[in-house]
Parts: sequence; C-alpha cells; structure tokens
Amino acid sequence: MKKHLLFVFATLLPLLASAEKVEIEGIWYDLASNKTAEVTGSDDAEYSGSITIPATVTYDGVEYNVTSIGSSAFEDCGGLTSITIPESVTEIRNNAFNNCRGLASITIPEGVTEIGSGAFEFCRGLTSVTFAENSKLTSIGEKAFFDCRSLTSITIPESVKSIGYQALAFCSSLTSIAIPEGVTEIGNAAVSFCSNLTSIVVAEGNTAYNSRNNCNAIIETNSNILIVGCASTIIPEDVTGIGECAFGACSNLTSITIPESVMSIGDNAFEGCSSLTSITIPEGVTSIGNSAFSGCSGLTAITIPEGVTSIGESAFDGCSSLTAITIPESVNKIGDFAFGECSSLASINIPEGVTSIGYAVFAYCNSLTNITIPEGVTSIGEYAFTECSGLTSITCHAVTPPTVENAAFDGVDKSIPVNVPASSVESYKAAAYWKNFTNIIGIEASIDNTEFNIQNSELIYDLTGRRVTNAELLKGGIYIVNGHKVVIK
Repeated sequence: MKKHLLFVFATLLPLLASAEKVEIEGIWYDLASNKTAEVTGSDDAEYSGSITIPATVTYDGVEYNVTSIGSSAFEDCGGLTSITIPESVTEIRNNAFNNCRGLASITIPEGVTEIGSGAFEFCRGLTSVTFAENSKLTSIGEKAFFDCRSLTSITIPESVKSIGYQALAFCSSLTSIAIPEGVTEIGNAAVSFCSNLTSIVVAEGNTAYNSRNNCNAIIETNSNILIVGCASTIIPEDVTGIGECAFGACSNLTSITIPESVMSIGDNAFEGCSSLTSITIPEGVTSIGNSAFSGCSGLTAITIPEGVTSIGESAFDGCSSLTAITIPESVNKIGDFAFGECSSLASINIPEGVTSIGYAVFAYCNSLTNITIPEGVTSIGEYAFTECSGLTSITCHAVTPPTVENAAFDGVDKSIPVNVPASSVESYKAAAYWKNFTNIIGIEASIDNTEFNIQNSELIYDLTGRRVTNAELLKGGIYIVNGHKVVIK
C-alpha cells in the first residue's frame, strides 16, 4: 500500500511542480503542463472595472485553454463591476468572486458544471444570475450565493443535482424559487432567511422533494419534513416536522397552522418571524429546537404541549412581546438563553423535572415579578436571571442550596424576600452567592391544593394579612397558615 501511495504521489508531483503563475494582459493565471490555465488572484494587484476572460491564452509560444476560475481569484475585489466568462470554463471554484460587492450581474456559461462554496457569497450588488440555455451545471456549492441581498430571481438549470448548505440563504430580495425535477440533494437552510420569498415550487416528477397541494413549500419526500417555507405556505396535514431555518426571517408571516402530524420543530425554524403574533404547537411535538422562535418580537402567546421534554438554546430569546408562557411538567431541560430578553414576560413556571437552570436562561426578563425554583434544581448558571430587575420575590424549594454561577442574579435587588425551606435557612445564609441576599425567609413544606381541604381557606391569609378566597387559593402561592408561611401549589 505504501509503495502504491508513493507511486501516485510521484506521478502527481511533476504536474504540481509544472504549474506556473503568470500575468497576461492584466489577468493572472496558473498554467498547467496539460496546457490548461486557471484564472487566479495576485497579491500584487486587485481586479477592478470590467474584465473579459479569454478562452485561450498564449505564453512562451504555447497556447493554453482557460478552464477554471480559481479559488478566491477575485475575492474582495470591490471595484469589479462586470465579468465575462468564456465558454471554455467548466468550474468556478470556492470563493472565486466572494465579496465582489460592485458586481451587478453574471452569466454562467454552458460548460460550467460546478459552482464552488462561497463563489458569489456577499456579492450584495448582484441583481441577476443567468445560466446558459443548455447549462451542464450539476452542483451549487455551500453558501454559493449567500447574502446576495439584491438578487431578485434565479432560475436553477434543469441539470442541477445538488444545492449546498445555505446556498441561497439571506437573499432577502428573492421572491420566488423553483426546484428542478433532477435535484436530489438540498442542504440544510439552503433557501433560508429569504424574507420576501412568496413562491416556492418543486417540479412534478422530482422523487426527492415535493410541493404537494400547492403548499408553497419544499418538503423532503422520504422524511416528510418541510425544509423551506414562506409567508404564504400552507403546511400539509401529514408533514412530520418543520426543518432547520424553514421559515427563518419570514417577516411577513402573521399566522401559521402547524398540523397535529408534526413531531419536531427544528433549529431556527421560525427565527426572526417578527410579525407572528401567536402559535399553537401540536401535542405530538417532543422537542423545540435551538432558536426555534428567536426574535419573534410580535409573539404574544404560545402554547407548549405536555409532551415536550426539551426547549432548545435561545428558543424564545428576543420574544419581547411575550407576556406569559406555561412550560409543561414534561420538560426536563431548558437550554441556555431560552427566554433571554423576553422583556414583557411577567410570569414563568419552571417544571419540577428541571435540575439545572442554564446560562442566561431568563436574562434581561425585567418584567418578571417572582420566580419559583423547584426542589430538584442543583445548579443555577451564569447570568441565569441577570437584570431581572422587576423581581420582588424568589422562592427556592431545594433543601440544599443550588450552586450559583457568577452574575446569576446581577441587577436583582438583594433585599427582596428569598423564601427557602425552613430547615435550610442557615444553609442559604452561609452559601456562596445566596448569602448576598439579606432577606432569606423560611417556609414550611408545600401543600398540594388538590389535596388540601379547601374549607380551611378561612384559616389562610396572604402575606399582607388579607384572608384569601377559594379562587385565589386554587392558583397556589405563598400564604400564612396557622401562623406559618406555607407554599400551596
């Protein structure tokens, strides 16, 4: 095997060594021994203006066919305004025109079979991409047209088989997309955060993807997961999942019905849907992905079903209009920053199964007035409740004081009541970070309001000394029972 590898390397070495970098009429090339030339960049000069690449070049009396645009050949050439690519070119390599912000249009010749990763990424002035009528293109690489924010339309050639990860992501002026019959692979988030997308069609006959029932979406046929949607999408009844970034930045989406068949909501699925005001998550969903509803600033209400067991990182961060949310008892994991910057959130419940409150989970929720930490919680992460300046009380049922990371309660008034088990008051007063609170109060064991004799409400008062009503008691809370503070839940 070693001899074989050495033979292959020895065979390639003359080819590698024979490549020569030269400048011919203002354009740099790598010349190969097989008489092909690749357009390349140079540290000595930056391309600008209008450039026409010839089909052939001659150097030292030898003619070379120009067959490729090399990796990063024109990268960061902000002064490049137009480029003419010859029919001889078959490949546009990675980052070839990355960040050419002055480039307004491009025509891809018939012979090009591959557009590399990031080839036109950040070409923010690019308004049109034209493919030759009989294009042989088979692959559009990862982030090939990422953040081409002025691009209004693109017709993907019938020859294309694969569209890479985020290939057309953040093309915010793109209004329509059509997926040809032959496409068999679409990478995650390939057409995502395209905020003005209104028309999505998959060609009939495509066996890998579909847009059945005129749903205005791309559905992966085998998994039945919706991977690309828009403001006008109607999710078919039998879809099983909402994919990563499926509705990302659909700022015109005001409402959406998620069918009962859906079992998963992927990362960033509805991120940045700023006009979405309410959403109901079906009973079959078990997990909510990272940043699933991040930045949904218009969202005022959301229902999370009992079957959900985990809420991803930043799942609801920046949902600044959300006033209340009920987390079901089935949830045992809440990701970092899950409710960060939910500035209107006035109340929140933390389920009994949660054992750790992570990094910045409720950071900057400055409308929260009280929090109750379950008995099973053993740790509270860094910045967990930082700048929750509206807090008037904290109740922690853990007998052993949870460990508290740096700045977990920064910006919280340290004189507010901190209600802890009566037997643990001294432990809290001595515990790291907890000892910063000056009003730690012992409470008796909790009473479940479904078992407590409701007629005994005549013996129960709130913390102001006012006798409570039966209706108030059913809500649960901290009350005075026979002269003792008791949590009724």
